[in-house]
Amino acid sequence: MLLVSFVASSVLAGPTTVTIKVDVLQRDAKGKYWDIRRGSPDIAICVTYPDFERSDTKYTQCWPHRKAGTITTRMEKLRKPQCRNSYRCTFKKIVVPDNVKFEVMVVDIDRFRHDMIGSGFCKVNKRCKIGRAQIEVRKAGAIKPRKVKTRTKSK
Repeated sequence: MLLVSFVASSVLAGPTTVTIKVDVLQRDAKGKYWDIRRGSPDIAICVTYPDFERSDTKYTQCWPHRKAGTITTRMEKLRKPQCRNSYRCTFKKIVVPDNVKFEVMVVDIDRFRHDMIGSGFCKVNKRCKIGRAQIEVRKAGAIKPRKVKTRTKSK
């Protein structure tokens, strides 16, 4: 007799590519503006999730990367934002696990000390409140294209 058992929690989620849209509130938790002179934040993100090959380790990746072709793995190493002086930012081609929660950190990049906008968990195809930000995570193929009206020449 053959006995087969499956443990759902031990099955790792496969990777999928998503777009993450970030909307940041105008002021931080203390009611202050993000930057001097009523400045808006300079947005970057870090995503942490279980390693796809080894379930006992976690993997962190931050965007934007410091240099083309390299991977930034710590928030402290971020030097430039994806979106400068903006309350909205879109991050494309982000790889995350498909069917489990992963952690997202939204960061205001500053010259000397970055400000944490928020940190929390989200899943693919969900909207989540992350501190002073709201994020929307959508599969790259799930974003609906706009319909474009075209004119046809009449003869």
